[in-house]
Amino acid sequence: MVGAMLARPKVVGEVVGTLLEPAHFHLPAFRSLYEAVTSAYYAEEPIDPLTIGELCAKRLSLCWRCDEREAVEKVKTLAATATGNGEVVAHARLVKRDFDYRELLALAQGVVTEVGEEDRSPEELAGVLAQRATQIATSSLLTHELVGFEQLGRNYIQHLRELRAMRAAGMDVGVRFGWDFMDAWTRGLRPAYVYFLAGEQGAGKSGLAWCLSIRFAERQAKKPADRQIGTLVLSLEMTEEVSSTRVAQHISGLDGGDLQEGAIDEDQLAEVIEAWRPRRKLPLWFNFSPAVRASQLRALIAEAIRRHNVGFVLIDHMRYFHMDDRRGYRSAADEDEAKAEFLHEQIAKDLGVAVMVLAHTTKGIDDSDDRRPRLTHLRGGGMVSAHADFVAFLYQPYKHATQKQIDDGKVVRTDAELIYAKNRHQMEGTARLFFDPSTMTVTDRIAG
Repeated sequence: MVGAMLARPKVVGEVVGTLLEPAHFHLPAFRSLYEAVTSAYYAEEPIDPLTIGELCAKRLSLCWRCDEREAVEKVKTLAATATGNGEVVAHARLVKRDFDYRELLALAQGVVTEVGEEDRSPEELAGVLAQRATQIATSSLLTHELVGFEQLGRNYIQHLRELRAMRAAGMDVGVRFGWDFMDAWTRGLRPAYVYFLAGEQGAGKSGLAWCLSIRFAERQAKKPADRQIGTLVLSLEMTEEVSSTRVAQHISGLDGGDLQEGAIDEDQLAEVIEAWRPRRKLPLWFNFSPAVRASQLRALIAEAIRRHNVGFVLIDHMRYFHMDDRRGYRSAADEDEAKAEFLHEQIAKDLGVAVMVLAHTTKGIDDSDDRRPRLTHLRGGGMVSAHADFVAFLYQPYKHATQKQIDDGKVVRTDAELIYAKNRHQMEGTARLFFDPSTMTVTDRIAG
């Protein structure tokens, strides 16, 4: 595989796209060569056997126990004898597979040792085993190396080159929905980001979030299958039937109440069928398990990543999953803080996905004149928002308008606002949108 990359530099991008890393190679010589090739690729420097061989000559001479000149000749021979056109990506996946096997064997041996020592309870040991196995399955292995300032700069320049290459190829940077009320404010939800969508009960949070999930999946469905990012919706509050009604509302534009009661005619039924048919291959997945524990939630998401390349996760709703530990929390706010930390550290960062989670406001909002929520109204308050990259409140002015405002046409039923109370890009303020919960219709607000 390394020989093919040296002989045909055009395949390097395909191998890099598999997320293969130098640490995945068992032999130090090929680890060094792969690292040199990928570094040259990101730096847009020449990739050929002589250049890479000379760059790695000293390290290769130690690995192969020969002089540096002979090491360079071996690299040239490696490229000249490379075979397997069209199989380079498959070979890259084999390298990663064998690395994972070695990690799993080491994990199993460690478990055997720990069981023999009996220092941990079976439950505790099983929890550690599950977490480590998930990290292997999702390639999110944590390291403890110290990164110097020079290396930090190199890593960041490499990151910027990757972003430029993605933009040049017409690829989205982060999770984007094609609606300014989200994209202009988030600049694309990135892996490891947590977005709290909060509001009063009945504000329409679930409706908006489900529309966003479908919208992202529709945009991904336009891409080649091997480049699609999946979406996972964890509907912890609503049953499959109720959730399906929300989907039908959004894609067909029919009234949700009529759909819920089945008060539709044959033509309207055909509308739902015709709306669903072209979307049947959307990279969108659901789970309707109620009241799951944190470890179960993590396992569901990890499995979805492995099977469906999920990169965007919607959790509906924060209050409907529970932490694993049995310690008593002094207050609901303390428990919410623990949940927020778990979502940020164990889900978004560790599994490398963008997370949107729905949350409630506190009763303190009753003291607000127009009931426009602020960060202090988020349930859990500052301790929850500390773990969030974004906190946005959904607000519908019509619900709190005076009759005169309605009669004068200053407020209409489909007016909605997303109040960004925390934004990692420092742009706080209010985004306006059109939102009709009865038909689950969402668009950017049209002036006038």
